Amino acid sequence: MSLEWSTRPGRWVWAAVLLGTATPAAAQQQLRISPHELGEHYAELRFRKEFARVFGGHGRPVPLREMEHVAVASDSLGAWILRQAYDYVDEETDWAGHALRWRMISSDSSAQHSREFLSAEWAFLGANYFTALDTTATPVLRAYLESRFGPPTRTLASGVGTAAVQGMQFEYWFHLNDSIRVMVMDATGPLDRGIIFAGDQRFREFLFNLRQSFLGDLLLHEQPAAYIDYYFSPVSGWWYQTGYDGAAFFTERIRRPRLEDGPPKLSRRH
Repeated sequence: MSLEWSTRPGRWVWAAVLLGTATPAAAQQQLRISPHELGEHYAELRFRKEFARVFGGHGRPVPLREMEHVAVASDSLGAWILRQAYDYVDEETDWAGHALRWRMISSDSSAQHSREFLSAEWAFLGANYFTALDTTATPVLRAYLESRFGPPTRTLASGVGTAAVQGMQFEYWFHLNDSIRVMVMDATGPLDRGIIFAGDQRFREFLFNLRQSFLGDLLLHEQPAAYIDYYFSPVSGWWYQTGYDGAAFFTERIRRPRLEDGPPKLSRRH
């Protein structure tokens, strides 16, 4: 192969290329290329010659075949995700965890139920799924709970209960189907997503279905209601007022409040 070119800017050059398979008459072809295209042109010719050499000795490529599926354990993952994304209830059992009736324990009547609820052996369902109850910010869920059920059974300013342990913001206590004790509470106040759903450990296997049949439509059929709570962060040691004023959610750092004065009040600024 022989190449000739001119280094003068803007001048076209002539290149004579000899291919091994060309006849003497066609062995030399004059190609009009510019100097900056020479390297690219040489690489292309080199590739063509190597391609012809390799496949000349090993044959042409075979047609592509459709991919064959090999069964693996994760094949069920898609179905599992879809089950968690919707209000799934297993219909194969006689009672699959439907919440048919509910009764909330109000703040005023919580004292008479405290021993029952505080001594219970609980099973907990965290925000481990892909439903709105798991992925929505906790302050938003708190506003929807306020809309459907009113003020919580317990907050930091309302006495005993796990909410009285600093680091919790609110608790709702319920009796489902007349006898199943249930708590709905925050995980880390206004700083997280989802809620914790706790039930009597005897119904551990039904907790997800209980939660979805009881609260799965919460964001579909309610409008958020205004509320305000105290929250204490055990990490920073700071106190907050957090809530929803009917237009915007807020979390504001405050001095340590007098919890004996009761729950906070929404100010005009909110």
